[in-house]
Amino acid sequence: MRALFISTIFFFCMNAFSDSKYQSFTQLNDKESSEVRIQSEYKSQRLLKPPSNDYLPLNPSTQLLFDRCKESHTMLVFTQDINSLITACDKAHKAGAADAAFLIGESLLSAQWTSPDYNTAFDYLEQSSEKGSRSAKRYLIAAYQNPRFPINNSSQAYELAKELALLGEKWDIMTFSAMQAMGKDKEEAMRGYNTILELTKEGFHNVYNLSVLIKIFNGPLQDLEYAENLLNKSYKKEFYQISFTKVMYSIMQNDLLSARNQLEECYLVSSACAMTYVRFLSLGIAGDKDLQSAVDVLDYVLERSGTEFANDYAWARSTANEKPLFNPMAAQKAISNIPEYKKDLSFVIDTIAANYAAKGNFKKAIELQQKTLDSLQGKGLGLVYERMLDRLEAYKNNDRWNSHNDMKSYMKKLKNIHNLTHLDAEIAGL
Repeated sequence: MRALFISTIFFFCMNAFSDSKYQSFTQLNDKESSEVRIQSEYKSQRLLKPPSNDYLPLNPSTQLLFDRCKESHTMLVFTQDINSLITACDKAHKAGAADAAFLIGESLLSAQWTSPDYNTAFDYLEQSSEKGSRSAKRYLIAAYQNPRFPINNSSQAYELAKELALLGEKWDIMTFSAMQAMGKDKEEAMRGYNTILELTKEGFHNVYNLSVLIKIFNGPLQDLEYAENLLNKSYKKEFYQISFTKVMYSIMQNDLLSARNQLEECYLVSSACAMTYVRFLSLGIAGDKDLQSAVDVLDYVLERSGTEFANDYAWARSTANEKPLFNPMAAQKAISNIPEYKKDLSFVIDTIAANYAAKGNFKKAIELQQKTLDSLQGKGLGLVYERMLDRLEAYKNNDRWNSHNDMKSYMKKLKNIHNLTHLDAEIAGL
């Protein structure tokens, strides 16, 4: 009886598998195989990550209020009720929970189920940071350096990073050391780099990748021969993050043909690779100009990506110099897939305004661009803000915005990136 049962199960499973339309690795095409391979490598990485739920200790009564604040924050994805979150967290904040202000600021700035409010968000985050919230400090460090945000403050980011690094958390030490290593003072840069090398000994792939990037990009420690030695270590060759690093090494070596060949593979899994490859194709770098292939690359990545790449896609198609890459209607379609509450993010409004200008509706473009600038209430800082002002002037003159890139100017900007913590956004904005 048992044998009959087992044989029945065996034949049932065999029939089920034969009816299933599963594909083996050998049946995948080259593009699919490459994507699966690199994604598998990504999952096997050991990454140094920022601490989660790193909140300050509280007395029991304040902790109870903060727990309600955290619950409201967790449920925001379901309730989409930002007002309830602000009410609960404000109460906890006033009772002494500094991290409650962080949760409000983070929600308002990241536009999670609510339109962003930069000024209120930064007010809460800065209050939280001043009262000792480590989470708020980490968030501000990232926000002050994010090239998508028009409120950049690299000097304040540096001071916050230095303060956190003294507390000994590995993520904070890495963050500050990277800033040191890309600074202008060579002696300080070397101190930061030596600290990063110590962290690489613990096997963190992203720290190892950072150690290579510092030697590749223009800075006081640039050393391409040293970078090559790091890249050629056999056990480090193939992990996911290093794919774009290899591209940048080839570019810095002026081996643009190798870079183009590497981009042809790594665009499958890296948005930095994808946007760089689009530029190579559209400008004819190290090969023929191929605008249709540039479109195909963007379409491929768009199908597999989220809101930020939809924005980057729309920007590329609204500001390109030539058809078929220039296609404001295709850009408009991508914009329509961005959630409504995220369309008030400054960098998304910037893209929507460029799209209106590309379609000849300069009145609407001016209205939207002015809306973003007005929302900052005089707090706009940095290159992102300055570019927004430049675009506003262009729209007032009935000129659409285009990339203004030729091969020489693009390569110069690419080689002079210094913000290693936001590479994807830096690359998209070139």
